[in-house]
Amino acid sequence: MLVPAIVPDVNFHQIGDIIQFAKRWVPTVKGVYFQPVSYFGRYPGTPGDEDRVTIPDILRAVEKQTKGELKETNFVPPVCEHPHCSFSGFAVLTKEGRLLPTTNLQPRQIREDGAEHSRQ
Repeated sequence: MLVPAIVPDVNFHQIGDIIQFAKRWVPTVKGVYFQPVSYFGRYPGTPGDEDRVTIPDILRAVEKQTKGELKETNFVPPVCEHPHCSFSGFAVLTKEGRLLPTTNLQPRQIREDGAEHSRQ
C-alpha cells in the first residue's frame, strides 16, 4: 500500500505519476491511499486556503492526471462517514496495463445507522 500525503505545490501535480508507479509495482503495491495534508499541532502559522487540498480536489486530479483512466465517478464515500471525509475506489489491472474500475459494479447503500452497525 502506498500512502502519500498530498500537499499543494509539493506533490499535488504528481498524483497521476503515483498511480502509474503503483501500477508498475502490482502485485507488490496493492493500492494507493491519498492522504490530504493536515496541519495541526505546533505548525508555525495559520495555513491559508492555498495550503490545503480537499478530497474533491484529489478526485478531480486523479481523473485529470490519469487522462480519464480513473474518473471521479469511480469513487464512492464510505457507508457511515461524511462524503468529504473519505473515499474509496477499486480497480483491477488489465493485461494491457490499464486500470478497469470495479467500484460501481455493486450497488452501495449509505446507511442512516452506519456508525451503529460499524461496531458489530
